[in-house]
Amino acid sequence: MFTLEDILSIPSYSRNEVRVQEYLLELLPKIGGLTVSMDGKGNIYTTKGKTKGHYPCVMAHMDTVHRDHDILIKTNDLLSLKSVHMYDKEHIYAFNPITYEQTGIGGDDKCGVYICLRLLQQLDVVKAVFFVEEEIGMRGSEHASEEFFDDVAYAIQFDGPTGNYYSVTCSGVELWNEDYHNKVLPILESNNIDNFTRDPFTDVVQVRKKFGINCSVVASGYYKMHTSKEYVIREDVENAVKIGKEMINELGEKRY
Repeated sequence: MFTLEDILSIPSYSRNEVRVQEYLLELLPKIGGLTVSMDGKGNIYTTKGKTKGHYPCVMAHMDTVHRDHDILIKTNDLLSLKSVHMYDKEHIYAFNPITYEQTGIGGDDKCGVYICLRLLQQLDVVKAVFFVEEEIGMRGSEHASEEFFDDVAYAIQFDGPTGNYYSVTCSGVELWNEDYHNKVLPILESNNIDNFTRDPFTDVVQVRKKFGINCSVVASGYYKMHTSKEYVIREDVENAVKIGKEMINELGEKRY
């Protein structure tokens, strides 16, 4: 139905996420069992299944920082991708098909978009939200729907670099309480996640402040973010899908 390459090849830039939006609005109904909507800001919300308590929620943002992707959006071109195997892992790079120069692949955060889509496929009960304008100050999630999050148990954002990354705080905001973390920690340890970080910002800041639910930021497999040399390691992206599913299975449909 879709591949990691399908998502990574779509050009996107802050305030010009239209190609990703169009792709998701066409794809999501094909997954089946979903309700899908888009708010006036351009954020996309989807719900799958019926909860007996509260919904797990997964999140990603649709914009990237790569300014040269703007022209590709206007010309309806896709990024050209190239895979190289190094150290027994597949590294995926992007090139501008007009200039033939290497460009950032936009794994921050199209990797997160892909991970959320995979989890929507695999889980029976889950919500997902795809935000705009994260890279210019979380302006999409600033408008996060109160109605959508009213029955959300916790939110997991797939927007961490590398394959070993987990946020303690964002913008000085504590993201989770001890009860929540005690459920998650064994899963992180079993997946060799031990790089606990304090970060500048991503959308969980807005969600935590607005709705008070526990939040996580999980490593999503992109490297050298915000540079023209940015690349993605496929195995790390797929491991993030596995980690997300394990976390949700363990945490269930309750608030902590």
